[in-house]
Amino acid sequence: MNVTKYDSNNNERGVTNLFDAFFNRNLTDFWGSDYSITQPSVNIFEQDDRYSIEIAAPGLTKEDFKVEVDNDYLVISAAKENTNEEKQGKYMRHEFNYQSFSRRFYLPDTVDADKIEGKYDNGILFLNVPKKEEAKTKSPFSVKIK
Repeated sequence: MNVTKYDSNNNERGVTNLFDAFFNRNLTDFWGSDYSITQPSVNIFEQDDRYSIEIAAPGLTKEDFKVEVDNDYLVISAAKENTNEEKQGKYMRHEFNYQSFSRRFYLPDTVDADKIEGKYDNGILFLNVPKKEEAKTKSPFSVKIK
């Protein structure tokens, strides 16, 4: 029996037999595709008083992340190991999958690194990187003339 595989754009990827389709599937893929992603998507926003960083990493938990400041760099990494066992008829398949990533971002002198905070919610890691008081954008004000 032959099975046709399609990629995420519904393009035919080729034909394989049922045995290969069963034993070559990635059952522990927590990134949502047939191939693991080595770098998740990142959004960085500069605001008057801080930088906001969003990292899309669905399938992870907050315990999977490690966020640290190393000299002038913000280092964000995550690691997760999945195991899966499947039995079907005479066949048994036991797999493990290890996924990880690491991103480094240069921190300018204007950042107050000691006050960086983060939270993980709905598959997104949010980091708040505050600016030092002297680097914050000041509101316009009037100068009194004598």
